[in-house]
Amino acid sequence: MLARFDQSQGGKSGGIQVSGTRSQNNVSAFIDLMNYDSDISTEYIVSRIGGLTEDDGEKGALILYTNSGGTDGSGLSEKVRITSDGRMGIGVTNPSNELEVAGGARITDLAGSGTRMVVADAQGDLSTQDITEAVTGALDEITRAVGSSSSAQSSSSTSYTDLSGMILSVEPGRYIFQFNCDMSVNNGNTVGEFSFYVDGATVTSSVRKIKPGTNSPGIATLITVVDVVNSGTLKVRFRKASGSGTVSVGGRTIMTMRISS
Repeated sequence: MLARFDQSQGGKSGGIQVSGTRSQNNVSAFIDLMNYDSDISTEYIVSRIGGLTEDDGEKGALILYTNSGGTDGSGLSEKVRITSDGRMGIGVTNPSNELEVAGGARITDLAGSGTRMVVADAQGDLSTQDITEAVTGALDEITRAVGSSSSAQSSSSTSYTDLSGMILSVEPGRYIFQFNCDMSVNNGNTVGEFSFYVDGATVTSSVRKIKPGTNSPGIATLITVVDVVNSGTLKVRFRKASGSGTVSVGGRTIMTMRISS
């Protein structure tokens, strides 16, 4: 049987209205889709569309039920809820976001071969990308340069000396500079000092004094966020900050990562 509701005269539209009892805990109005069992002896509810009052105001949720078994409606269970503020929960009765799913999800448009990562563009459209390609692309985007040197270099001067192999070119932007090296001193009262030097000026926030044990290698590490205003040269410098001995530097690496323009 097909029911048809046409727009009536006077500019009013046709419709169906289902009225129920207002309740905080139960579905107050619903539409049941019915059928008969296999021997056509018992009518039962196939599924239900229900309305539920959510609070003391005039708000209401829309709920979809399915029947997992039983001919008396006992198999009805809630599967989807749309709250009065437009949040949808699938298997969730109180969704905390615009969409919340209790369980797995599959988007067939993202299907492909192998395991990949899902990425979003500036408009929020989703697509997939090979994990290795994505990670490599990200590193290519932010890693500006890497330098290393294993040659030993020593100084007993209190004036800064450029560390060989620790010189890189940088363009304007905000960077993370990182430097690591092995260092030692030949006298227990000697303190070494390291700093980044960008385009003719010492980066004061990077200055670090290190005092390893006598003839015992220590690790010197500098990690600093630096705003580079003009294109120039990045260097790492070292000196004897105090004491009567010599500061020796062994294997070392430097890396710059541009994090914004």
